[in-house]
Amino acid sequence: SRGGTIMGVIVLHTIAPREFDVRTLNMLTHTAPLMAGVIENAQLYEDARRRVATLSALSTLSQRIAAVAGREELYLEATRGVRSLLGSDHVRLYALDPQLRQLELVAADPPADGDLDVRSANVNAILLDLLAQRERRDDASMRRVRDALAFDAGIKEVRVASLAAGGEHLGVLVSASSRALRDDAGELLKAVANQAAVALKKAELIERLTDDNIVRDLFAALERGDPDDAKRAAHAARCEIASAHVFIAARRSRESEGAAQAWAQIAERVERGLRRHVPGALCDVGADDIRALVPLPSGGSDRELGVLDETLDRLARASGVSIGRSEARNGPEDAPDGLRQAAHAAQVGGALKPSGTAMAYRDLGPYRYLVHLMDGEAGGDPLLEAIQVLREYDRRRGSQLVATLEQYLADRRGVTETARTLMVHPNTLRQRLERIEVLTGLDLAREDLLTLEMALKVEQLRSPRR
Repeated sequence: SRGGTIMGVIVLHTIAPREFDVRTLNMLTHTAPLMAGVIENAQLYEDARRRVATLSALSTLSQRIAAVAGREELYLEATRGVRSLLGSDHVRLYALDPQLRQLELVAADPPADGDLDVRSANVNAILLDLLAQRERRDDASMRRVRDALAFDAGIKEVRVASLAAGGEHLGVLVSASSRALRDDAGELLKAVANQAAVALKKAELIERLTDDNIVRDLFAALERGDPDDAKRAAHAARCEIASAHVFIAARRSRESEGAAQAWAQIAERVERGLRRHVPGALCDVGADDIRALVPLPSGGSDRELGVLDETLDRLARASGVSIGRSEARNGPEDAPDGLRQAAHAAQVGGALKPSGTAMAYRDLGPYRYLVHLMDGEAGGDPLLEAIQVLREYDRRRGSQLVATLEQYLADRRGVTETARTLMVHPNTLRQRLERIEVLTGLDLAREDLLTLEMALKVEQLRSPRR
């Protein structure tokens, strides 16, 4: 024995009439502890060798996992490595879609014979429950996993580790064996899962940066009107530029311009929404706007564009941005015009609805012809200055002179119709019109209606209604 632990028994035999004397028994008593020490040292040595071998194997596996650049290669490396490290019969890796809360089989070693990616609610619920349990996984939970994943009847032991990085769950690593695994199998599986999670985040970042650079090159080629470079970049981005598509522009809405939230945060939310709700969208995030190319699988039918516009409007309102959409087009040749259409639609939409909206270029009406004046190219115009006076008066007094003038012009100077629309008495309307003439020096009965209405719309774009 050694330290109270019985390690074995020494048995001496003799043939009568010989008997063991006291000296023999004393020798045996002294020899047994020595042999126990030798055995213990041998066991410690073997344990140390196994630990060193395990750590070496784990280190080698960690280096291989860290060296991979793509996620597919990473999945295969992790499953093969775990099976070799633990001596498992089966290893499977399930990746988590955080938006859908759905786990998908992405790698298996040995390779799956059939379709093991069973997307049943039962399997998904069991694995997601294990992610939530963290360290509270018991034998009953492991049996549920074994049964749900349809392992062979000979599988006796199942271990599960979650791929998590920075508190974010990325997937589940499952090991199944027909024999009892070593005591440290759970810790080793967890170590590999952690390494795989970190490598997966790195691979996603590399893919994202690569895709971002390709998409940025694509938009640069489209913007400068270079169809050859655009086609090459589109091919690298796995985009069929010759098929029907539209351009989208998103920018911070006027009401959110003074918000403390940084554009980077808003842009990330908008880009995530586009990628999730608009399949195939290629996004180029700039310092103060987002440009996107959206494929139209149905060729740009009215129904398809209507669904797209509804999706964009929900995203715009939820994110506090203005989103503009171009007309549908094919090929890269007229891309500069499409990009301008999307940008103008976003600009007009942000001016008309400062809280956030989505507008299609076809719905801009006369604003499509006025949008180039929004940057002050018509400075010093007396009609624009008159509208500015009215807007400032409304701001100070809380009045509605600009809205009254706009409706009055829309009704072609019809006092009765305008009063009915504004739900005021005709005399009240006349008083407002007189106030407008006093403040601005305009003669509403003699001013050209079209010119005054255009001036009002241009000023409205510059100073959107609150």
